[in-house]
Amino acid sequence: MAPVLHSLALVRHERAALLAAFAITLACGQTEFTPAAPPESTQVSSSRVCVPNPGKVDVLLVIDDSASMGEEAETLARNLAAFMGVYERIGGALDYRIAVTTTSVAGSQCPGSPDGGGLIATACTQRVDDFVVAASHESLALDVRHTCNDHCSLPDLPITPTAVAGDDRPPSPRPWLQREVGQHNFPDDVDAGAMLACMGQVGAAGCVYESPLEAARRALLRMQDSQDPAFGFMRDDAALFVMFIGDEGDCSVREAHADLFEADGDTALWESDEPTSAICWRAGMLCEGGPGKFDDCHAANVGRDGDPSTAVDAVLRPVDDYLDLLETIDINKRRLGGLDTQRVFISAVAGGKISDDAVFQDSLDPAFQAAFGIGPGCMTGTATGLPPGRVAEVVRAFEEYNGMSATTCSADWTQALACVPNAWPPPTRIPCAEFCVADADPSTTVLEPDCVVTETRGGQTHSIPACTRNEQDEWDYPDGADTCARWFLGEDRPEACIEAEFNVGWTVQRQQRIWEGGCIEVTCTVSATPDIDCP
Repeated sequence: MAPVLHSLALVRHERAALLAAFAITLACGQTEFTPAAPPESTQVSSSRVCVPNPGKVDVLLVIDDSASMGEEAETLARNLAAFMGVYERIGGALDYRIAVTTTSVAGSQCPGSPDGGGLIATACTQRVDDFVVAASHESLALDVRHTCNDHCSLPDLPITPTAVAGDDRPPSPRPWLQREVGQHNFPDDVDAGAMLACMGQVGAAGCVYESPLEAARRALLRMQDSQDPAFGFMRDDAALFVMFIGDEGDCSVREAHADLFEADGDTALWESDEPTSAICWRAGMLCEGGPGKFDDCHAANVGRDGDPSTAVDAVLRPVDDYLDLLETIDINKRRLGGLDTQRVFISAVAGGKISDDAVFQDSLDPAFQAAFGIGPGCMTGTATGLPPGRVAEVVRAFEEYNGMSATTCSADWTQALACVPNAWPPPTRIPCAEFCVADADPSTTVLEPDCVVTETRGGQTHSIPACTRNEQDEWDYPDGADTCARWFLGEDRPEACIEAEFNVGWTVQRQQRIWEGGCIEVTCTVSATPDIDCP
Protein backbone atom coordinates (compact mmCIF):
# COMPACT_ATOMS: atom_id res chain seq x y z
CA MET A 1 0.00 0.00 0.00
CA ALA A 2 1.22 3.49 -0.77
CA PRO A 3 2.18 5.63 2.24
CA VAL A 4 -0.83 7.12 3.95
CA LEU A 5 0.79 9.73 6.14
CA HIS A 6 0.58 12.80 3.98
CA SER A 7 -0.87 16.23 4.65
CA LEU A 8 -3.45 15.81 7.39
CA ALA A 9 -4.82 19.27 6.91
CA LEU A 10 -5.69 18.29 3.35
CA VAL A 11 -7.17 15.04 4.63
CA ARG A 12 -9.56 16.71 7.00
CA HIS A 13 -10.66 19.12 4.30
CA GLU A 14 -11.21 16.28 1.85
CA ARG A 15 -13.01 14.15 4.41
CA ALA A 16 -15.56 16.85 5.05
CA ALA A 17 -16.25 17.13 1.34
CA LEU A 18 -16.34 13.39 0.79
CA LEU A 19 -18.62 12.54 3.69
CA ALA A 20 -21.02 15.29 2.75
CA ALA A 21 -21.25 13.88 -0.74
CA PHE A 22 -21.97 10.26 0.13
CA ALA A 23 -25.19 9.73 2.04
CA ILE A 24 -26.15 6.22 0.94
CA THR A 25 -24.58 3.74 3.31
CA LEU A 26 -23.90 0.04 3.46
CA ALA A 27 -21.71 -2.59 5.06
CA CYS A 28 -18.22 -2.83 3.54
CA GLY A 29 -18.95 -0.19 0.90
CA GLN A 30 -21.53 2.25 -0.31
CA THR A 31 -24.21 2.16 -2.90
CA GLU A 32 -23.51 4.33 -5.89
CA PHE A 33 -26.45 6.56 -6.72
CA THR A 34 -26.56 8.40 -10.02
CA PRO A 35 -29.30 11.03 -9.93
CA ALA A 36 -31.14 11.73 -13.10
CA ALA A 37 -30.38 14.93 -14.92
CA PRO A 38 -33.28 17.38 -14.79
CA PRO A 39 -35.35 16.72 -17.90
CA GLU A 40 -35.55 19.52 -20.42
CA SER A 41 -36.82 18.55 -23.84
CA THR A 42 -36.46 14.78 -23.29
CA GLN A 43 -39.57 12.74 -22.50
CA VAL A 44 -37.76 9.89 -20.74
CA SER A 45 -35.29 9.99 -17.86
CA SER A 46 -33.54 7.39 -15.70
CA SER A 47 -32.05 6.94 -12.26
CA ARG A 48 -29.65 4.20 -11.26
CA VAL A 49 -28.56 2.50 -8.02
CA CYS A 50 -25.50 0.22 -7.98
CA VAL A 51 -24.32 -2.16 -5.28
CA PRO A 52 -20.70 -3.33 -5.63
CA ASN A 53 -19.54 -6.91 -5.17
CA PRO A 54 -18.82 -7.98 -1.58
CA GLY A 55 -15.21 -7.94 -2.73
CA LYS A 56 -12.50 -7.83 -0.11
CA VAL A 57 -12.20 -6.74 3.50
CA ASP A 58 -9.23 -6.55 5.86
CA VAL A 59 -10.40 -6.92 9.48
CA LEU A 60 -8.37 -5.74 12.48
CA LEU A 61 -9.71 -6.87 15.86
CA VAL A 62 -8.35 -4.80 18.76
CA ILE A 63 -9.13 -6.90 21.83
CA ASP A 64 -8.87 -5.89 25.49
CA ASP A 65 -6.46 -8.20 27.31
CA SER A 66 -6.80 -6.66 30.77
CA ALA A 67 -8.10 -8.45 33.87
CA SER A 68 -11.52 -6.80 33.59
CA MET A 69 -12.22 -8.94 30.52
CA GLY A 70 -12.02 -12.08 32.63
CA GLU A 71 -15.79 -11.74 33.10
CA GLU A 72 -16.28 -11.85 29.34
CA ALA A 73 -13.65 -14.49 28.51
CA GLU A 74 -16.22 -17.17 27.71
CA THR A 75 -18.39 -14.77 25.70
CA LEU A 76 -15.36 -13.57 23.73
CA ALA A 77 -14.33 -17.11 22.82
CA ARG A 78 -17.83 -18.01 21.60
CA ASN A 79 -18.22 -14.83 19.59
CA LEU A 80 -14.85 -15.15 17.88
CA ALA A 81 -15.99 -18.44 16.40
CA ALA A 82 -19.31 -16.81 15.50
CA PHE A 83 -17.54 -13.92 13.75
CA MET A 84 -15.69 -16.35 11.54
CA GLY A 85 -18.90 -18.23 10.89
CA VAL A 86 -20.40 -15.05 9.49
CA TYR A 87 -17.47 -14.41 7.16
CA GLU A 88 -17.42 -18.03 6.02
CA ARG A 89 -21.16 -18.26 5.47
CA ILE A 90 -21.27 -17.07 1.90
CA GLY A 91 -18.73 -19.50 0.50
CA GLY A 92 -16.04 -17.97 -1.65
CA ALA A 93 -17.80 -14.71 -2.49
CA LEU A 94 -15.81 -12.63 0.01
CA ASP A 95 -12.04 -12.39 0.30
CA TYR A 96 -11.04 -11.61 3.87
CA ARG A 97 -8.04 -11.15 6.10
CA ILE A 98 -8.47 -11.12 9.87
CA ALA A 99 -5.78 -9.98 12.30
CA VAL A 100 -5.76 -9.55 16.08
CA THR A 101 -3.88 -7.17 18.36
CA THR A 102 -4.37 -6.31 22.03
CA THR A 103 -5.01 -3.08 23.93
CA SER A 104 -1.67 -3.27 25.80
CA VAL A 105 0.87 -0.59 24.85
CA ALA A 106 4.24 -0.31 26.54
CA GLY A 107 5.04 2.72 28.69
CA SER A 108 5.83 3.79 32.22
CA GLN A 109 2.18 3.15 33.08
CA CYS A 110 2.43 -0.39 31.66
CA PRO A 111 5.86 -1.82 32.47
CA GLY A 112 6.44 -5.20 30.92
CA SER A 113 3.82 -4.68 28.20
CA PRO A 114 4.69 -5.29 24.56
CA ASP A 115 5.44 -2.35 22.32
CA GLY A 116 1.82 -2.37 21.14
CA GLY A 117 0.06 -2.99 17.87
CA GLY A 118 1.85 -6.26 17.12
CA LEU A 119 -0.31 -8.88 15.44
CA ILE A 120 -0.86 -12.14 17.32
CA ALA A 121 0.24 -15.23 15.39
CA THR A 122 -0.03 -17.93 18.07
CA ALA A 123 -2.78 -20.04 19.58
CA CYS A 124 -3.94 -19.24 23.11
CA THR A 125 -2.71 -22.70 24.12
CA GLN A 126 0.79 -21.34 23.53
CA ARG A 127 0.08 -18.37 25.83
CA VAL A 128 -1.75 -19.93 28.78
CA ASP A 129 0.18 -17.83 31.32
CA ASP A 130 -1.63 -14.79 29.90
CA PHE A 131 -4.88 -16.17 31.33
CA VAL A 132 -3.70 -16.02 34.96
CA VAL A 133 -3.68 -12.73 36.88
CA ALA A 134 -2.47 -12.03 40.41
CA ALA A 135 -4.62 -9.97 42.75
CA SER A 136 -4.16 -6.19 42.62
CA HIS A 137 -5.90 -3.06 43.87
CA GLU A 138 -8.12 -3.14 40.76
CA SER A 139 -8.63 -6.89 40.33
CA LEU A 140 -9.06 -10.06 42.29
CA ALA A 141 -6.87 -13.04 41.45
CA LEU A 142 -8.03 -14.51 38.16
CA ASP A 143 -7.51 -17.77 36.29
CA VAL A 144 -9.42 -18.20 33.02
CA ARG A 145 -7.19 -20.78 31.37
CA HIS A 146 -10.21 -23.04 31.05
CA THR A 147 -11.77 -20.76 28.43
CA CYS A 148 -8.76 -21.17 26.18
CA ASN A 149 -8.72 -24.92 26.67
CA ASP A 150 -12.48 -25.24 26.22
CA HIS A 151 -12.54 -23.29 22.95
CA CYS A 152 -9.15 -24.09 21.43
CA SER A 153 -7.91 -27.62 20.81
CA LEU A 154 -5.04 -26.57 18.54
CA PRO A 155 -1.50 -26.74 19.95
CA ASP A 156 -0.48 -23.99 17.52
CA LEU A 157 -1.83 -22.09 14.52
CA PRO A 158 -1.14 -24.06 11.32
CA ILE A 159 -0.81 -20.99 9.10
CA THR A 160 0.54 -21.84 5.67
CA PRO A 161 3.13 -19.58 3.98
CA THR A 162 1.78 -16.97 1.58
CA ALA A 163 3.17 -14.07 -0.42
CA VAL A 164 2.01 -10.47 -0.10
CA ALA A 165 2.18 -7.61 -2.57
CA GLY A 166 5.31 -5.50 -2.24
CA ASP A 167 7.27 -8.13 -0.29
CA ASP A 168 10.03 -9.70 -2.38
CA ARG A 169 10.91 -12.20 0.30
CA PRO A 170 9.86 -15.86 -0.06
CA PRO A 171 6.32 -16.77 1.09
CA SER A 172 6.05 -17.08 4.86
CA PRO A 173 3.35 -17.67 7.52
CA ARG A 174 1.60 -14.34 8.07
CA PRO A 175 0.14 -13.17 11.40
CA TRP A 176 -3.42 -13.22 10.10
CA LEU A 177 -6.10 -15.57 8.80
CA GLN A 178 -7.25 -15.20 5.24
CA ARG A 179 -9.37 -16.54 2.44
CA GLU A 180 -8.41 -15.30 -0.99
CA VAL A 181 -10.08 -16.58 -4.15
CA GLY A 182 -11.67 -19.27 -1.99
CA GLN A 183 -8.33 -20.48 -0.60
CA HIS A 184 -7.50 -20.32 3.12
CA ASN A 185 -4.02 -19.85 4.53
CA PHE A 186 -4.61 -22.81 6.84
CA PRO A 187 -5.40 -26.49 6.10
CA ASP A 188 -8.84 -27.37 4.75
CA ASP A 189 -9.42 -29.87 7.56
CA VAL A 190 -9.02 -27.17 10.24
CA ASP A 191 -12.21 -25.32 11.18
CA ALA A 192 -12.03 -21.59 10.44
CA GLY A 193 -13.97 -20.70 13.58
CA ALA A 194 -11.56 -22.70 15.71
CA MET A 195 -8.64 -20.85 14.13
CA LEU A 196 -10.00 -17.44 15.11
CA ALA A 197 -11.10 -18.61 18.56
CA CYS A 198 -7.55 -19.85 19.19
CA MET A 199 -5.85 -16.74 17.83
CA GLY A 200 -8.26 -14.16 19.25
CA GLN A 201 -8.36 -15.29 22.87
CA VAL A 202 -5.78 -12.84 24.19
CA GLY A 203 -5.94 -13.56 27.91
CA ALA A 204 -6.35 -11.18 30.85
CA ALA A 205 -2.81 -10.40 32.00
CA GLY A 206 -2.33 -7.33 29.84
CA CYS A 207 -1.99 -3.71 30.87
CA VAL A 208 -4.67 -2.54 33.28
CA TYR A 209 -4.75 0.81 31.45
CA GLU A 210 -6.17 -0.18 28.05
CA SER A 211 -5.04 1.76 24.97
CA PRO A 212 -7.21 0.47 22.12
CA LEU A 213 -6.86 3.59 19.96
CA GLU A 214 -3.09 3.74 20.26
CA ALA A 215 -2.80 -0.02 19.69
CA ALA A 216 -4.85 0.30 16.49
CA ARG A 217 -2.72 3.22 15.31
CA ARG A 218 0.49 1.30 15.87
CA ALA A 219 -0.89 -1.81 14.20
CA LEU A 220 -1.88 0.16 11.09
CA LEU A 221 1.57 1.76 10.94
CA ARG A 222 3.28 -1.61 11.38
CA MET A 223 1.37 -2.83 8.34
CA GLN A 224 3.33 -0.32 6.25
CA ASP A 225 6.73 -1.24 7.68
CA SER A 226 8.43 -3.72 5.33
CA GLN A 227 10.44 -5.11 8.25
CA ASP A 228 7.40 -5.87 10.42
CA PRO A 229 5.55 -9.23 10.26
CA ALA A 230 2.33 -7.25 9.76
CA PHE A 231 3.59 -5.74 6.51
CA GLY A 232 1.21 -6.11 3.60
CA PHE A 233 -1.90 -6.91 5.64
CA MET A 234 -3.83 -3.95 4.21
CA ARG A 235 -4.66 -4.42 0.55
CA ASP A 236 -5.22 -1.39 -1.67
CA ASP A 237 -8.40 -2.87 -3.15
CA ALA A 238 -9.94 -4.07 0.13
CA ALA A 239 -12.11 -2.28 2.65
CA LEU A 240 -10.54 -1.83 6.09
CA PHE A 241 -12.69 -2.77 9.08
CA VAL A 242 -11.45 -2.07 12.62
CA MET A 243 -13.43 -3.52 15.51
CA PHE A 244 -12.65 -2.59 19.12
CA ILE A 245 -13.58 -5.21 21.72
CA GLY A 246 -13.29 -4.22 25.36
CA ASP A 247 -15.30 -3.40 28.48
CA GLU A 248 -13.54 -0.14 29.40
CA GLY A 249 -12.64 3.14 27.70
CA ASP A 250 -9.42 4.30 26.10
CA CYS A 251 -6.32 5.31 28.04
CA SER A 252 -3.86 6.05 25.23
CA VAL A 253 -1.56 8.10 27.46
CA ARG A 254 1.41 10.00 26.12
CA GLU A 255 4.71 8.80 27.55
CA ALA A 256 5.46 12.30 28.87
CA HIS A 257 2.46 11.98 31.19
CA ALA A 258 2.75 8.31 32.18
CA ASP A 259 4.14 9.34 35.58
CA LEU A 260 0.59 10.38 36.52
CA PHE A 261 -0.12 6.67 36.96
CA GLU A 262 2.70 6.12 39.41
CA ALA A 263 2.16 5.86 43.15
CA ASP A 264 3.99 9.16 43.74
CA GLY A 265 2.68 10.91 40.64
CA ASP A 266 0.63 14.11 40.34
CA THR A 267 -2.77 13.57 41.93
CA ALA A 268 -4.92 16.17 40.15
CA LEU A 269 -6.59 13.47 38.02
CA TRP A 270 -6.86 10.88 40.77
CA GLU A 271 -10.26 9.87 42.11
CA SER A 272 -8.85 8.40 45.33
CA ASP A 273 -5.58 8.18 47.26
CA GLU A 274 -3.95 5.90 44.68
CA PRO A 275 -3.77 5.79 40.86
CA THR A 276 -6.61 3.85 39.23
CA SER A 277 -8.34 3.63 35.87
CA ALA A 278 -10.36 6.67 36.94
CA ILE A 279 -7.41 8.72 35.67
CA CYS A 280 -8.16 7.50 32.16
CA TRP A 281 -11.75 8.73 32.26
CA ARG A 282 -10.88 12.06 33.83
CA ALA A 283 -7.98 12.64 31.42
CA GLY A 284 -10.00 11.98 28.30
CA MET A 285 -13.62 12.93 28.92
CA LEU A 286 -15.53 16.01 30.04
CA CYS A 287 -19.12 15.77 31.27
CA GLU A 288 -21.90 18.33 31.29
CA GLY A 289 -24.57 18.56 33.96
CA GLY A 290 -24.52 16.45 37.07
CA PRO A 291 -23.44 15.62 39.63
CA GLY A 292 -24.89 12.15 39.71
CA LYS A 293 -26.38 11.86 36.24
CA PHE A 294 -24.83 13.85 33.40
CA ASP A 295 -26.49 15.42 30.39
CA ASP A 296 -23.61 14.30 28.19
CA CYS A 297 -19.96 13.24 28.28
CA HIS A 298 -17.64 13.73 25.35
CA ALA A 299 -13.98 13.27 24.47
CA ALA A 300 -11.79 16.25 25.25
CA ASN A 301 -8.17 17.28 25.58
CA VAL A 302 -7.38 17.47 29.29
CA GLY A 303 -4.13 18.60 30.89
CA ARG A 304 -2.26 17.31 33.91
CA ASP A 305 -4.17 19.68 36.16
CA GLY A 306 -7.51 18.18 35.13
CA ASP A 307 -8.60 21.25 33.17
CA PRO A 308 -9.30 21.45 29.41
CA SER A 309 -6.08 21.94 27.49
CA THR A 310 -4.68 22.27 24.02
CA ALA A 311 -3.98 19.16 21.95
CA VAL A 312 -0.27 19.64 22.55
CA ASP A 313 -0.62 19.55 26.34
CA ALA A 314 -3.27 16.80 26.55
CA VAL A 315 -2.46 13.82 28.78
CA LEU A 316 -3.95 11.37 26.29
CA ARG A 317 -3.19 11.44 22.58
CA PRO A 318 -6.05 13.47 21.02
CA VAL A 319 -8.84 11.56 19.30
CA ASP A 320 -8.25 13.70 16.22
CA ASP A 321 -4.86 12.04 15.75
CA TYR A 322 -6.55 8.68 15.29
CA LEU A 323 -9.26 10.10 13.07
CA ASP A 324 -6.61 11.71 10.88
CA LEU A 325 -4.91 8.38 10.26
CA LEU A 326 -8.12 6.49 9.58
CA GLU A 327 -9.46 9.22 7.32
CA THR A 328 -6.18 9.32 5.42
CA ILE A 329 -6.38 5.58 4.81
CA ASP A 330 -9.98 5.94 3.67
CA ILE A 331 -9.16 8.70 1.19
CA ASN A 332 -6.08 6.88 -0.05
CA LYS A 333 -8.07 3.71 -0.68
CA ARG A 334 -10.69 5.66 -2.60
CA ARG A 335 -8.05 7.23 -4.80
CA LEU A 336 -6.20 3.99 -5.46
CA GLY A 337 -9.41 2.15 -6.29
CA GLY A 338 -11.00 4.99 -8.23
CA LEU A 339 -14.01 4.73 -5.93
CA ASP A 340 -16.30 7.36 -4.47
CA THR A 341 -17.34 4.99 -1.72
CA GLN A 342 -16.46 4.54 1.93
CA ARG A 343 -13.57 2.14 2.41
CA VAL A 344 -12.88 2.34 6.17
CA PHE A 345 -15.38 1.05 8.72
CA ILE A 346 -15.16 1.17 12.51
CA SER A 347 -17.27 -0.69 15.04
CA ALA A 348 -17.10 -1.70 18.69
CA VAL A 349 -18.19 -4.24 21.24
CA ALA A 350 -17.95 -1.93 24.22
CA GLY A 351 -18.84 -1.63 27.88
CA GLY A 352 -21.70 0.74 27.08
CA LYS A 353 -23.73 2.18 24.26
CA ILE A 354 -22.04 3.83 21.29
CA SER A 355 -25.20 5.75 20.36
CA ASP A 356 -26.00 9.36 21.19
CA ASP A 357 -28.57 8.25 23.79
CA ALA A 358 -25.92 6.66 26.02
CA VAL A 359 -26.46 7.35 29.72
CA PHE A 360 -23.59 8.69 31.85
CA GLN A 361 -23.83 8.71 35.62
CA ASP A 362 -21.66 8.31 38.68
CA SER A 363 -21.64 4.97 40.43
CA LEU A 364 -23.55 4.56 43.68
CA ASP A 365 -20.69 2.36 44.86
CA PRO A 366 -17.86 4.60 46.17
CA ALA A 367 -15.24 1.91 45.51
CA PHE A 368 -16.39 1.49 41.91
CA GLN A 369 -16.39 5.26 41.40
CA ALA A 370 -12.87 5.54 42.81
CA ALA A 371 -11.66 2.76 40.53
CA PHE A 372 -13.14 4.01 37.28
CA GLY A 373 -14.32 7.62 37.64
CA ILE A 374 -17.75 6.91 36.15
CA GLY A 375 -20.59 4.48 36.70
CA PRO A 376 -21.22 1.33 34.65
CA GLY A 377 -22.20 1.62 31.02
CA CYS A 378 -23.81 -1.82 31.09
CA MET A 379 -24.36 -4.43 33.78
CA THR A 380 -25.67 -7.97 34.01
CA GLY A 381 -25.41 -10.65 36.67
CA THR A 382 -22.10 -11.80 35.26
CA ALA A 383 -20.54 -8.78 33.55
CA THR A 384 -20.04 -5.06 34.08
CA GLY A 385 -18.82 -2.62 31.44
CA LEU A 386 -17.63 0.98 31.41
CA PRO A 387 -18.76 3.59 28.85
CA PRO A 388 -16.43 3.43 25.82
CA GLY A 389 -15.78 7.19 25.90
CA ARG A 390 -13.12 8.11 23.34
CA VAL A 391 -13.61 4.88 21.37
CA ALA A 392 -17.26 5.82 20.85
CA GLU A 393 -16.22 9.13 19.31
CA VAL A 394 -14.05 7.33 16.74
CA VAL A 395 -16.82 4.85 15.92
CA ARG A 396 -19.37 7.62 15.47
CA ALA A 397 -17.03 9.51 13.15
CA PHE A 398 -17.38 6.52 10.79
CA GLU A 399 -21.02 5.79 11.51
CA GLU A 400 -21.76 5.28 7.83
CA TYR A 401 -21.67 1.60 8.76
CA ASN A 402 -25.33 2.00 9.89
CA GLY A 403 -24.71 2.27 13.60
CA MET A 404 -24.19 -1.40 14.41
CA SER A 405 -22.54 -2.09 17.76
CA ALA A 406 -22.91 -4.34 20.79
CA THR A 407 -22.10 -4.25 24.49
CA THR A 408 -19.79 -6.67 26.26
CA CYS A 409 -22.68 -7.38 28.64
CA SER A 410 -24.69 -9.00 25.83
CA ALA A 411 -24.30 -12.60 24.70
CA ASP A 412 -24.27 -12.04 20.92
CA TRP A 413 -21.73 -9.60 19.48
CA THR A 414 -22.12 -10.41 15.80
CA GLN A 415 -24.41 -7.41 15.23
CA ALA A 416 -21.32 -5.21 15.68
CA LEU A 417 -19.73 -6.58 12.51
CA ALA A 418 -19.71 -3.47 10.34
CA CYS A 419 -18.56 -5.39 7.27
CA VAL A 420 -21.06 -8.18 7.51
CA PRO A 421 -21.26 -10.36 4.42
CA ASN A 422 -24.45 -12.19 5.41
CA ALA A 423 -26.28 -8.85 5.16
CA TRP A 424 -25.40 -8.59 1.48
CA PRO A 425 -26.60 -6.81 -0.55
CA PRO A 426 -26.26 -3.86 1.84
CA PRO A 427 -29.28 -1.82 2.82
CA THR A 428 -29.98 1.27 0.77
CA ARG A 429 -32.36 4.13 1.14
CA ILE A 430 -35.55 4.02 -0.91
CA PRO A 431 -34.56 6.08 -3.96
CA CYS A 432 -36.75 8.68 -5.56
CA ALA A 433 -37.31 9.04 -9.26
CA GLU A 434 -35.72 12.48 -9.27
CA PHE A 435 -38.09 14.07 -11.70
CA CYS A 436 -41.86 14.23 -12.11
CA VAL A 437 -43.04 10.84 -13.40
CA ALA A 438 -45.92 10.64 -15.87
CA ASP A 439 -49.12 8.76 -15.06
CA ALA A 440 -49.55 5.73 -17.35
CA ASP A 441 -53.35 5.92 -16.93
CA PRO A 442 -54.60 9.45 -16.25
CA SER A 443 -58.20 8.21 -16.31
CA THR A 444 -57.88 6.84 -12.76
CA THR A 445 -57.31 8.73 -9.52
CA VAL A 446 -54.31 6.54 -8.59
CA LEU A 447 -50.92 7.34 -10.06
CA GLU A 448 -49.59 4.45 -12.16
CA PRO A 449 -45.90 5.21 -12.79
CA ASP A 450 -45.00 4.90 -16.46
CA CYS A 451 -41.67 3.24 -15.67
CA VAL A 452 -39.54 0.25 -16.60
CA VAL A 453 -37.14 -1.34 -14.10
CA THR A 454 -34.10 -3.32 -15.27
CA GLU A 455 -31.26 -5.01 -13.41
CA THR A 456 -27.76 -5.70 -14.70
CA ARG A 457 -25.93 -8.44 -12.82
CA GLY A 458 -23.21 -10.82 -13.91
CA GLY A 459 -23.09 -9.17 -17.33
CA GLN A 460 -26.76 -9.92 -17.98
CA THR A 461 -29.64 -7.41 -18.05
CA HIS A 462 -33.23 -8.38 -17.32
CA SER A 463 -36.50 -6.61 -16.57
CA ILE A 464 -38.01 -6.55 -13.10
CA PRO A 465 -41.83 -6.65 -12.99
CA ALA A 466 -43.92 -4.62 -10.59
CA CYS A 467 -44.99 -6.27 -7.34
CA THR A 468 -48.66 -7.22 -6.97
CA ARG A 469 -51.03 -7.29 -4.00
CA ASN A 470 -52.33 -10.62 -2.68
CA GLU A 471 -55.63 -11.33 -0.94
CA GLN A 472 -54.15 -10.22 2.39
CA ASP A 473 -53.22 -6.90 0.77
CA GLU A 474 -49.53 -7.76 1.09
CA TRP A 475 -46.88 -7.19 -1.54
CA ASP A 476 -46.38 -10.33 -3.62
CA TYR A 477 -44.42 -11.52 -6.64
CA PRO A 478 -45.97 -11.93 -10.08
CA ASP A 479 -46.20 -15.54 -11.28
CA GLY A 480 -42.77 -16.97 -12.05
CA ALA A 481 -40.87 -13.99 -10.60
CA ASP A 482 -38.62 -13.95 -7.52
CA THR A 483 -37.90 -10.22 -7.73
CA CYS A 484 -40.27 -7.31 -8.14
CA ALA A 485 -40.34 -3.52 -7.96
CA ARG A 486 -42.43 -1.66 -5.41
CA TRP A 487 -43.60 1.91 -5.88
CA PHE A 488 -44.11 4.39 -3.06
CA LEU A 489 -46.72 7.01 -3.87
CA GLY A 490 -48.54 9.80 -2.10
CA GLU A 491 -48.05 9.77 1.67
CA ASP A 492 -46.17 6.45 1.43
CA ARG A 493 -43.24 8.18 -0.26
CA PRO A 494 -40.03 8.60 1.75
CA GLU A 495 -39.76 11.98 3.44
CA ALA A 496 -36.90 12.98 1.16
CA CYS A 497 -39.07 12.41 -1.93
CA ILE A 498 -41.90 14.42 -0.43
CA GLU A 499 -39.65 17.31 0.52
CA ALA A 500 -38.10 17.38 -2.95
CA GLU A 501 -41.58 17.20 -4.55
CA PHE A 502 -40.83 14.00 -6.47
CA ASN A 503 -43.96 11.93 -6.92
CA VAL A 504 -42.46 8.40 -6.98
CA GLY A 505 -40.19 6.42 -4.68
CA TRP A 506 -39.15 2.86 -5.41
CA THR A 507 -37.34 -0.21 -4.13
CA VAL A 508 -36.73 -3.80 -5.21
CA GLN A 509 -38.08 -6.74 -3.23
CA ARG A 510 -36.38 -10.18 -3.47
CA GLN A 511 -37.25 -13.70 -2.37
CA GLN A 512 -33.58 -14.69 -2.27
CA ARG A 513 -30.61 -12.61 -1.13
CA ILE A 514 -27.96 -12.05 -3.79
CA TRP A 515 -24.24 -11.99 -3.05
CA GLU A 516 -22.80 -10.45 -6.19
CA GLY A 517 -23.07 -6.77 -7.08
CA GLY A 518 -25.24 -5.22 -9.74
CA CYS A 519 -27.08 -2.11 -10.91
CA ILE A 520 -30.79 -1.35 -11.02
CA GLU A 521 -32.05 1.28 -13.43
CA VAL A 522 -35.47 2.89 -13.40
CA THR A 523 -36.48 4.58 -16.63
CA CYS A 524 -39.69 6.60 -16.65
CA THR A 525 -41.66 8.85 -18.91
CA VAL A 526 -41.39 12.41 -17.67
CA SER A 527 -44.69 14.11 -16.99
CA ALA A 528 -45.71 16.73 -19.53
CA THR A 529 -47.98 18.26 -16.87
CA PRO A 530 -45.83 18.53 -13.74
CA ASP A 531 -48.16 21.17 -12.25
CA ILE A 532 -50.83 18.46 -12.11
CA ASP A 533 -48.77 15.34 -11.42
CA CYS A 534 -46.33 16.94 -9.00
CA PRO A 535 -48.15 19.90 -7.46
